[in-house]
Amino acid sequence: MGWGGNTPMTAGRVESPLDELTGNLPCDFLVMNDRGFDPSSVLVPTAGGYSSDLSAEVASILLEQGSDVSLLHAVDDESKREAGEAFLGEWADERGLDDANRIVDTSDDVEDSIARHAADRSMVMMGATREGLLSRLVRGSLAFEVLNDVDCTVLLAERPQQRSLVERIFGR
Repeated sequence: MGWGGNTPMTAGRVESPLDELTGNLPCDFLVMNDRGFDPSSVLVPTAGGYSSDLSAEVASILLEQGSDVSLLHAVDDESKREAGEAFLGEWADERGLDDANRIVDTSDDVEDSIARHAADRSMVMMGATREGLLSRLVRGSLAFEVLNDVDCTVLLAERPQQRSLVERIFGR
């Protein structure tokens, strides 16, 4: 189906084919933009979203196989670092990622934070939000545009969820 530029409303459709497929997933769903598959150094940005558990499961397997896994959580500023560290520590511990590196970025720019930390990694692995990261990626969401700009392989993870037609059309 490809990574990029499907546009909705072709042939009278409200959703692109990828939107329709990911709108009511029957199973876990991984999409990879392969830029030279190398799982040796993996960045896992998380805000604790719905599908971040799937990213954590894959990261845990890679960690067991010897990959260097770094977890990234971005916060607004230095005053929120302690809360960010507590969140990331709890998130990692609950998902069996005790041995992963933990990074709390205080730059207040999630996209820039991901881009900077991805610069020296071979892969970025990111979970979708309940609104559906994959759908927003196809539509060109600014929040995840950085994933098209990084030089490493990107793996997006989304968990199944039931959404009504209204939720699928309006993303609510």
